[in-house]
Amino acid sequence: MDYSRAVESLAKMITFKTVSVRNNPEANKTEFAAFRNYLRQRYPNVFAHSTYEEIGNSGLLFTIKGGGGSAPSVLMAHYDVVEEGGTWQKPPFDGVIKDDVLWGRGTLDTKVTLCGILEAAEQLLGQGFTPKSDLYLAFSGDEEIMGPSAPAIVDVLEQRGIRPSLVVDEGGAIVSNMFPGVKQQCAVIGIAEKGSADFMLTATSKSGHASAPPKVTAVGAVAKAVCRVEAHPFKQRLIPPVRSMLSYLGSRSENGAVRLLFTNLWLTAPLVKLICRISGGELAAMTRTTCAFTMASGSKQANVLPKTASATANFRILQGDTVESTIRRIQKLAGEEITVTKVYASEPSKISLMDSRYDLLAETIRESWPDTLVTPYLMMACSDSRHFCRISDHVYRFTPLHLSKEARGLIHSENERISITMIDECEAFYSRLIQRL
Repeated sequence: MDYSRAVESLAKMITFKTVSVRNNPEANKTEFAAFRNYLRQRYPNVFAHSTYEEIGNSGLLFTIKGGGGSAPSVLMAHYDVVEEGGTWQKPPFDGVIKDDVLWGRGTLDTKVTLCGILEAAEQLLGQGFTPKSDLYLAFSGDEEIMGPSAPAIVDVLEQRGIRPSLVVDEGGAIVSNMFPGVKQQCAVIGIAEKGSADFMLTATSKSGHASAPPKVTAVGAVAKAVCRVEAHPFKQRLIPPVRSMLSYLGSRSENGAVRLLFTNLWLTAPLVKLICRISGGELAAMTRTTCAFTMASGSKQANVLPKTASATANFRILQGDTVESTIRRIQKLAGEEITVTKVYASEPSKISLMDSRYDLLAETIRESWPDTLVTPYLMMACSDSRHFCRISDHVYRFTPLHLSKEARGLIHSENERISITMIDECEAFYSRLIQRL
């Protein structure tokens, strides 16, 4: 592998300002087109040895014919990014390389994986490589706004009767200090992801001058509803991906008490739930449907009573709950005087199987990062891969990068950046994976 080429390719990809904007699919249209043209110029072997299609708003699908095997695979990524935001130490769209670090929006999320996939495929195909079975490279340009391109790609594959035996998209990563008493670094593979929904709570009242207010204003009514919802969190559950992760990592812990606690969940589950609840953060979020109120509106003037007031919350829905059951629960808690409206919603994904296809991915990870523990987990965020659950029972979410807590904090934040070494490791991983398919 020519790893220096991957660094050059990713640095160039960063210069295309492929920012997707909700409710404006035409935003930055020329940048997206220029990015796709760059791919055609940069990856002649991929284009020469595959069927290339543009699907939906911004979906790209490469079909690389295999040697006759009956286990087609899909490697995924997205090439849209969020707005730069904040104050950057280096320009977010210049692709600056300094001290073996590449700066820019998309370096981590997730042009790096798109680059790694294409670089590996370009060099392998140039060497005469043919995958055992058909290989599909599926990239969307509207993942950040939960756009229609990935579902459109799935529609096309479904119409063609294609049921992938393996789908790999962004998700978990290589992490350290993940679990008490576990000194080895861990690779976490998302075998499922929570659903996502935005619900708006709205109250109405008579507008007028604030000098003669009613007993409860529209803002007050919404505020009370928000407090009721927040005061009644969803029930905790240890679903299979979380239970498997806790049991596996618990068995590897050098702390005897931790090992005893987490390897006997049939008995200790209530105590483990309590620990998760007290710990908070991602550990607590893995055990229940979560609610975060993030937006509110009322009057535009301090001395004017609003006719309507609203508050919007984002819910991450755990398997076992549904969009419909969630909205019913929120309506009951909010009360009859509050209108609950669904703004956007997607159901929790299916839980993928942990069989030989999971093992193939795990073996590739261990080959790339020896002495790394590989565990399933539940992904909190949403990815395009959830749509592929419609046509595959083997949808896995793994980003082949060693991400520290600091690096994870750079995703969607200012000063997003990646080390050159990680770019090399990403391409090497995909090269190994493709050769196993």
